[in-house]
Amino acid sequence: MTRRSTECGFSIIEVLFVLFFMSILTGFAAFSYFELENNLAYSASQVVGFIKKTRSKALSTTYFYQLTAETASRIKVTRGTSCDGDDLTEDAQSSFTLPDEVLITDITWQICFTPRGITTDSGTISLKDNEGKSKQIEIAVGGGIRIVNT
Repeated sequence: MTRRSTECGFSIIEVLFVLFFMSILTGFAAFSYFELENNLAYSASQVVGFIKKTRSKALSTTYFYQLTAETASRIKVTRGTSCDGDDLTEDAQSSFTLPDEVLITDITWQICFTPRGITTDSGTISLKDNEGKSKQIEIAVGGGIRIVNT
């Protein structure tokens, strides 16, 4: 059996199929790239993730976990048997440092998660970048978290 010269190459359906998937992958890559270019949005989502991680630690233990702004660029976590107690010790494995371009504008807040994952008070964390843009992270009493554009 000999091969005919007309049977080499790709069919139009195969080429269209490859182009279709390449355009989808390129779209995802471009979307991810533009999200990373916005340091404020990226930092706000990272802080939300860090807060959720701390809440899950409180749920998985019998400790109260308290988040406070140590500086305008660092959030520290302490834990103890209550939020108001003197037995709060710093959780050495849990801290979060913001990128240089983003700062916490008000460092007087504190958030405490009970062992049930509920916050004792609602709170707001305000972030601002070097371009003057700002975002707020709102934490509800039940533990819900959302990012608000300001």
